[in-house]
Amino acid sequence: MMNCGFRCREHRLAGWAARVVVVSVFACMLLVLFSGVAAALPIPVPVGSAATGGYPYSVCVQGGYAYVVGGSDTLQVFEVSDPLHPTSVGSAATGSWPNSVCVQGGYAYVVNAGSDTLQVFDVSDPLHPTSVGSAATGSYPYSVCVQGGYAYVVGGSDTLQVFDVFDPLNPTSVGSAATGSSPWSVCVQGGYAYLVNYGSETLQVFDVSDPTAIPPAVGSAATGSAPYSVCVQGGCAYVVNANSNTLQVFDVSDPTAIPPAVGSAATGTLPNSVCVQGGYAYVVNAHSDTLQVFDVSDPLNPASVGSAATGSAPWSVCVQGGYAYVVNFGSDTLQVFDLAGVYAVTVTPPTDAKSGNPGASVTYTLNVQNDGNTSDTFNSSVSGNTWTTTANTPTLTLAAGADQDVTVTVDIPAGASGGDTDAATVTYTSTGDPTKHDSSDLTTTALTAPTVTTTAVSNITSTTADSGGNVTDEGGAGVTARGVCWSTNPNPTTAD
Repeated sequence: MMNCGFRCREHRLAGWAARVVVVSVFACMLLVLFSGVAAALPIPVPVGSAATGGYPYSVCVQGGYAYVVGGSDTLQVFEVSDPLHPTSVGSAATGSWPNSVCVQGGYAYVVNAGSDTLQVFDVSDPLHPTSVGSAATGSYPYSVCVQGGYAYVVGGSDTLQVFDVFDPLNPTSVGSAATGSSPWSVCVQGGYAYLVNYGSETLQVFDVSDPTAIPPAVGSAATGSAPYSVCVQGGCAYVVNANSNTLQVFDVSDPTAIPPAVGSAATGTLPNSVCVQGGYAYVVNAHSDTLQVFDVSDPLNPASVGSAATGSAPWSVCVQGGYAYVVNFGSDTLQVFDLAGVYAVTVTPPTDAKSGNPGASVTYTLNVQNDGNTSDTFNSSVSGNTWTTTANTPTLTLAAGADQDVTVTVDIPAGASGGDTDAATVTYTSTGDPTKHDSSDLTTTALTAPTVTTTAVSNITSTTADSGGNVTDEGGAGVTARGVCWSTNPNPTTAD
C-alpha cells in the first residue's frame, strides 16, 4: 500500500477567517480495487458527515478509520467502518499547523508547518493515538508520503527530505535534495518520488531507489499554473493546477525521461487535491465546492463524468473501498461520498387483478423504471404463486431514469374451479445494489361457466318463431353480449 500527501503554503481566505493559515491539500492514493462499481460510473453521492476540528486540511483513510489533521493542531481519528455514520473516536495534539498526514503500518506521519517537524503517532489503537517520535524538517513542511520504511517530505525550504522511519520512535533524516520553488505535493511510487513545485510550475522526478543517498533529479516538465497536487498510478502522474483550473496527465512510464504531458481536462475552480483509483481521478475544487470525477481509463483523453456538491472549501480527498472521503476547510466537516451511484427501481402498478377461463392464460403488463442515477440491470423473480407464472422479460438493462413495459403470463389450470384464485408477486431487483427492489402483486381468478336458461321455441311460422332465455349466473365475469342463437338447422351457434 502506498500513501501520498501534500500541503499548500500560506493562503488568506477572505470571509472565512481574519488570519493567515497553512492550507492542506493532501491526496492519499490507496491502491485498492473497489467492488460493485466496475459496471457503472462512480457517481459521487453524499452519504455521511461528521464535524471536525477547525480548518481541516488533510485526510488519509486506512483500515476502517479516517485520520484528519487541521488548524486546531490535532490529529483526529474517525471510525468509518459504517461510512454513513462517521464517528470521532480519538484525537491527539500535534505540533503547530499540521497540514499533511499519511498512514502506514499502524503509524500516522504528520508534518507540522508551524513547528517545522515530522511527527509520528502510534495508531495501532485508533481510539488512543499517541505521539511516539519526531524529527526536525526544513521550514514549512507541506507534504509527506511514506513508502517502504522511509518518509518523504517537501516544503518551504525548497527541498525533498528523506527520513528513515524503520524505527518510528526515532525518525532520522538520511538525505535531501534541492527542488524547484515551493514544492507543495509529493507522491512516491516504484523507487521514484514525484513532486510538483507551485512556484516554478513544474513536475519533478527524483530517483529514490537508494533513499539514503542524495536523491538525484532525473526528470522535469512544465505544468499548468500553480500545481497543487500530484498522484501517480499506472505509469501516469496526475496533476491539478489551481490557477489554470486543469487536471493534467503526464506519461511517467520512463521516469528518467522528460515526462510528456499527454492529456488535460478542465476542472472546477481552484482544484487543490487529486486522488486516483480504478481508472478514475477524483478532484476537489475549493472555490466551486465540488467533488469531481474524471474517467482516466484513456489517459490521453481524461473526461469529466460526474460531480457532487461538497461542504465549503474542500481541501483534501482520499478514496478507499468505493467511498471518497473529503475534508471541508470552510465548513469544518469530514464528508463521505458513495462512489457506486444510487440504485433504485419502481414497478407499477403495485397491484393488479385479472380473470380467465380454466385452461386459458391471462397477461399482465407492468412498467419497470430505473429511478437510480446510473445504468443498471434488473433481474425478475416470481414468488407466492401456485399457478404457472412467467415474467416474459427475466432481465432488462435500463439507463438512469429510463423505463420499459414488461409482460407477465399466468396459466390458469384446466382443472380450476370457478372462483379459484392465485396470487403471485413479481419482483425486479437491482444488480448494482441487490437491496434495491420493487414488486407488483398479481391476483388471478378462474371464471365459472355462466348459467343460461333457454325458453322453448313457440309460435313457429314459415318465417318467424318466438323464443328467448335468461342468464341466471354470469360466472364471475361481466356479460359482454346477450342474444339468441338460432338457425333452421339443428344446434345453432353464434356464427349463425
